[in-house]
Amino acid sequence: MTKTFKVPFAAQGDRVSIPDEAQPNGVVSYAQGYGEAYGRDQNEDPTARDIEREKMNGIFHDITEAVGEMQTFGAAQWTAEAQPYPLRGLVYHKQKLWQSRIENNKEEPKAGNAWVELKADLTADDVGAYSKEESNDRFQAKGNYAPAGDYATNASLNGKLDKSAIVQTTGQSANQIMSQKAVTDALSSTVSINTLYPIGIILWFAQNKNPNHLFPGTTWKYIGENRTIRLAAINGSDVLSTGGRDSLSLTESQLPAHEHSFSATTSSFDYGTKSTTIEGNHTHSYTTQYSDGDSQSNPNLSRSYTWGYPETHSGAIGYSGEHSHMVYIGDHSHTISGITATAGASSAINIANAYVMLMGWYRTA
Repeated sequence: MTKTFKVPFAAQGDRVSIPDEAQPNGVVSYAQGYGEAYGRDQNEDPTARDIEREKMNGIFHDITEAVGEMQTFGAAQWTAEAQPYPLRGLVYHKQKLWQSRIENNKEEPKAGNAWVELKADLTADDVGAYSKEESNDRFQAKGNYAPAGDYATNASLNGKLDKSAIVQTTGQSANQIMSQKAVTDALSSTVSINTLYPIGIILWFAQNKNPNHLFPGTTWKYIGENRTIRLAAINGSDVLSTGGRDSLSLTESQLPAHEHSFSATTSSFDYGTKSTTIEGNHTHSYTTQYSDGDSQSNPNLSRSYTWGYPETHSGAIGYSGEHSHMVYIGDHSHTISGITATAGASSAINIANAYVMLMGWYRTA
């Protein structure tokens, strides 16, 4: 059973009022509540705070007092500290229940433009209604209209309503009146589903909507998932045809002309030692000198002399000019083989445009 607080908690006990705003020193307040220091162990932490009994009594007293007012009066008691009150806010003041009639209400409840009293025994004056006597005086009394046929107001109404003004034609007249059928026909044409959404029309939705449910009696098909729109031929020959894709892989024929750098060395080949051709037969001149005064010059060094005593000759052969030798190697070639470094990963290219996803339906019947 719900507790009814006729007496607030600790009404006669010792209690301390709790501040509304958070306090710099961290003590309990309605804005902050019990801070971290209240949860620490007082035996181990000197900064720990004690949950004071008087403050706990004060908190419970305030809560139960407010609940008790709501249970007893149906609304909290009016107080200047709670201002301003919102539109339709309820308060209890001077043994009456009041409702605010304006926003930011800072006035004390009383009859007027700012507050209205809520009560069970409302009178006609409270709601601006006529009493029975006032109604009888101000309005036509109840009569027996059916048998008479032209009783009370029939004649006066015939004078006020010009029957000739009731027509079914169109135009800009502000005096002529359309018949009920004309209004019905006009509305049915204006709001006809076939006029607004003919077969073949497309509807776009930014929500999960299904026109088959929105417009009973019609048939709609979904355009398709993950598709973009491309305009068809003007003669409609390719309407609803599909094509294209979000990614592609390039082939060799689609690549632009380009080059690759290449680095290589020839295979090793040893030709060994080669001999030169035998050519350039030639001679060198040589001169000897004898001490007895006799001298001979023999370019070919083919003459010989015999002397009665040994002789020693020394000298040098004269230079006979520079010459060279030709060594023929002959035509030949070297074999080079290798491959370039690998480039590329053959990954597909994403060619999807920037997009926004919508739901699209087209009517088929």
